[in-house]
Amino acid sequence: MKERSASPIGFFQKYLTVWVILCMAVGIFIGKFLPQIPEFLNRFAYARVLPDYEKPRKWLKANGRGLIRRLP
Repeated sequence: MKERSASPIGFFQKYLTVWVILCMAVGIFIGKFLPQIPEFLNRFAYARVLPDYEKPRKWLKANGRGLIRRLP
């Protein structure tokens, strides 16, 4: 029976950090020097809603699972 060798990591996975940093740099460059592109893309936004970050915090606090607990 043939043994399966572990598949080698792919090119994209190997340099994932580089791709992420490159995409971030390109995004900053576009936002800074080509402001018409983000303005154009913002036209396609359906709803401008920010996520509610307070709900998870309130739930954790209500259930006694907060990060900071009061001492008795």
